[in-house]
Amino acid sequence: MKDRPGCALVTGGSRGIGNAIARQLAVDGLHVVLIARDTQTLKSECESIIAHGGSASYVSVDFLSSNFLETISDHLVRNELSPNILINGLGGGFGSKSFDSVDVYSKVMHLNFLVAHELMNLVIENAKKQDWGRIIHIGTLAINHKSASAPYVAAKAALMAYMKVMAKELAKVNENFVACAVSPGAINVRGKFLNNLAKNEPEKLIEFLEQNSVAAGRLGEPEEVAKVVSFLCDRRTTYLNGCNIEVDGGASN
Repeated sequence: MKDRPGCALVTGGSRGIGNAIARQLAVDGLHVVLIARDTQTLKSECESIIAHGGSASYVSVDFLSSNFLETISDHLVRNELSPNILINGLGGGFGSKSFDSVDVYSKVMHLNFLVAHELMNLVIENAKKQDWGRIIHIGTLAINHKSASAPYVAAKAALMAYMKVMAKELAKVNENFVACAVSPGAINVRGKFLNNLAKNEPEKLIEFLEQNSVAAGRLGEPEEVAKVVSFLCDRRTTYLNGCNIEVDGGASN
């Protein structure tokens, strides 16, 4: 705990990359607050983290609800938690199409971008009191590759531009406030398309990796992304304000 004081909010923390990050930060000595919708999965994951010697709690919340921030704040007050780290793992296209309605674009923008802004404001107030903080957004290679729906790519691109500006603004407030991003490539997330491909159609996975220039020749693991986030959350990791680290096996090289 001496090297890793603090508390981290992890949105999307019940599954996949977000869950791997939460588990790693718990190993690092941080209290992690897992935030997602599925109460049963959140409860199970927190119990697992605690059983392995970590410290964790959870908030079940629908980020489309008008009181999501109040729900999270109430949990923090009740449990006397003061998070100075935000891992913004919430994201997705949510079935959107490029020629969708303005309402769909607004929903995707809200979930991928605006939620991050509101949670950042909450975390920064605590970071000021603790004299250090981290805001880490999980990005996507789809911004460069144009490989997803327009609402999703537009929302994530806005988030990355926002991160760059806020990284400068926060560093001016305190050099120990680091805002940055980690952008995973082809990751082996259980239950997702690439994971199913690896298990059921390995020859098609090889084709996919070649077509997408994944030089490493394999899928990345969620834990590999989590290790990068862990490095960025170390209080001794500084001077990386505004960076976007691509964890993609060379696909963007």
